[in-house]
Amino acid sequence: MSAQLALQLAPIVPPPKRELSLIEIVRAAWPIHQNAAREAFTLFSDYCNGRPPPRVPGMDTHLRLAVRIHLGATIEVAAAREYLYRWSLAIDRSRAFGAPHAIGL
Repeated sequence: MSAQLALQLAPIVPPPKRELSLIEIVRAAWPIHQNAAREAFTLFSDYCNGRPPPRVPGMDTHLRLAVRIHLGATIEVAAAREYLYRWSLAIDRSRAFGAPHAIGL
């Protein structure tokens, strides 16, 4: 059998799929889920006594919420996870991020 015929008979195997980068996920998520992300941000702000804590360097909160919703979270779950994320920043990483709200007030 010739090499050319062997290539024709060989099964075509698609290249392995690579995982999407964070930028690609954000570009896909934001146009689809921006309204839901805004609703989740409002809910998150309500968890923080009606006003969100200061911005965190890195990804914008709205985009982070849109990505969570894009990956299958509900609006309520996305807002709750953001709330927990902000507390983890304040407790585990640096007090400079600030707590989402004062405890006991």
